[in-house]
Amino acid sequence: MSNSRTKKVFIFSLLVLSITIGAFGFLVYQIHTKGSQIEEYLAIMSEHTAQETSFIRVRKLIQETEADRKIVDTAFFKDESDSINFLGEIESLAKSIG
Repeated sequence: MSNSRTKKVFIFSLLVLSITIGAFGFLVYQIHTKGSQIEEYLAIMSEHTAQETSFIRVRKLIQETEADRKIVDTAFFKDESDSINFLGEIESLAKSIG
């Protein structure tokens, strides 16, 4: 290593090696950071998709059961006067039957 040119090439090689190792380390760090962000985004998208699917299913169920809900709604008394009329009809029926 007595040659000046050899020393310069050796120092240049070490400099290039250092820069390459630094760049490699930076890339590994970036890949790790961006990979974590992508995993987080995928989890959020998965949750959003599940909520959207649930919403669509509930909306479809509401549309499919609309007729059944109307039937059930008519089976109950709307207000107190309906229940009073019903009780009056039952008393009349009971008197007529004896």
